[in-house]
Amino acid sequence: MAQVPDVRKVTTMDDLIAFLRARLDEDERVAQASDPGPWEVGPSFGGKDSRVYVQETDHPGIDTIGTCVIAGQVANKTRFRENAQHIALWNPARVLAEVEAKRHLLDAISTLKRSTSRVERVDQHGRPGAWNARPTGPDPRALLLPLLLLPYAGHPDYREEWRPAPAA
Repeated sequence: MAQVPDVRKVTTMDDLIAFLRARLDEDERVAQASDPGPWEVGPSFGGKDSRVYVQETDHPGIDTIGTCVIAGQVANKTRFRENAQHIALWNPARVLAEVEAKRHLLDAISTLKRSTSRVERVDQHGRPGAWNARPTGPDPRALLLPLLLLPYAGHPDYREEWRPAPAA
């Protein structure tokens, strides 16, 4: 099981949530500004490499026209097709679906609370007093949120103290 970073020392859960929401908003803006596609991998004119094409259908009198987004010559010369397939796979529709799923997950995580157990208190005479709930386990948000932030570790606003400890 992954160790829970002690993010409470230097930040709040609200900081982690705000950071992730801002990154999701950025991902969404970029994806929405892109051509929705579909994005497909096809051969170049010479057939020696692969290119990613965005199929456009808004041209009158033309069923579809492909716009080359990236050619193999621009990318790693030994992995033309793999690079093209990766770019086509992470098309705007896929990114928007990822953003929506992560927002739902973030909403669910935001509602989580620490596990508690009920402990009976007694007064100085041994008579039962009020019930007292106390945390019995780690805050699940402190375990899950840093994991969701990892893809954004290269962002300038990412804080190293958010990085989860390596699994033992």
